[in-house]
Amino acid sequence: MIHVFDTGPLFKFLTTDCVPQLLAALGNNIIHVPQAVECEINNTPKRHPLFKKATEVWNRKFPQRFKQVISDAPNDELRECCLSVLGIDFDQMYSQSKDRGKNMAILHGALRARAGHKVILICDDEGGIALIRKQASILRMQHLLGLHTPGGQIQLYHPI
Repeated sequence: MIHVFDTGPLFKFLTTDCVPQLLAALGNNIIHVPQAVECEINNTPKRHPLFKKATEVWNRKFPQRFKQVISDAPNDELRECCLSVLGIDFDQMYSQSKDRGKNMAILHGALRARAGHKVILICDDEGGIALIRKQASILRMQHLLGLHTPGGQIQLYHPI
């Protein structure tokens, strides 16, 4: 099971320094975050000092063996996924800071599910939740048509 996080839910654990609880809840599995999410973790406190603790916990206290930062470097597969999932060009989407972390979490989750992995996307944004549900449904239909590696699945967890 691959757990891919959007920024919001991760901030909640990091600002309260609840890393052990988060890891226990995930069965000590690795947390996957897109580069865009890591950038938001590190840059948001510059605008909102309330989140300073999150940056400190992520960079100093979060065990490296439990986090994997996923490269957002565009490739053909990521570009195609962006067009099919978000309906916009990757470069256009990535040039906008608003929703970049959420969008990248959804895209990386969709790509892993298409490759046959079971993915849990953790998101607390209403638009993101709707998009994840839609992509989970689309993926099920695409599997029936034999378009992707069998076994892939998208599940949603939203801590709202």
